[in-house]
Amino acid sequence: MESAIVGGPMSEQTQVSKEPAQPTGVLPPELEGKTLPPVEAEPADAAEAVVAHDVGRAKVSDPAAAAAFGADIHAYVREYIALADQKAGVLFTVMAGMLAYLQVQDATRRWMVSPRGWGFLELLSFVAVAGLTLGAALALGVVVPRTRGSKQGFVFWGAIAEYRRAREYANRIAVCEAPVLIRAKLEHCHDLAVVCRSKYWFLDRCIWCGATGLGAAVVYIALS
Repeated sequence: MESAIVGGPMSEQTQVSKEPAQPTGVLPPELEGKTLPPVEAEPADAAEAVVAHDVGRAKVSDPAAAAAFGADIHAYVREYIALADQKAGVLFTVMAGMLAYLQVQDATRRWMVSPRGWGFLELLSFVAVAGLTLGAALALGVVVPRTRGSKQGFVFWGAIAEYRRAREYANRIAVCEAPVLIRAKLEHCHDLAVVCRSKYWFLDRCIWCGATGLGAAVVYIALS
């Protein structure tokens, strides 16, 4: 009896296990003959735009470190701007003095004739005067004030002057959160860097032109 009872369920399990399994790759009848639309991948440009958007909205994770970094960069760029102005001032003084000396020595009159009648000294005087004049003009280009900047902000003096009263500006700053002020300082660092790049563009060319003019002037004075 026990063997019959035990054998009954065992035979049912064996029959169930021997039934063929339904293939997993077969589609249901209602989906036969139909295709699913392909999944389009997200364009790389769109993904980059999302990342850039997220970066633009990123919060300041460490306000203290960001504030210290902004202060260091601000001082660093301002120092280089002041250095460029100092170099341009020295170069302008030297070149203007040499031009005055060449004028006293009548160097400019030597080449104020037809180029066909130029000799070596006339060519030297022309190169000296032209180089020194162009170098002095470029030196002035270094120290020319650059006041272009956003009229909305908290750091640039032009933006600060847009407020009608001092109290209005003070109240606006007082209600700002620290991350907002840190971003304003960092944005002004970028504005200063643009000014610094422009100044050194003029200063680099000023040095080359001035050096050429001074060299020609020294040779002219030695030979005349």
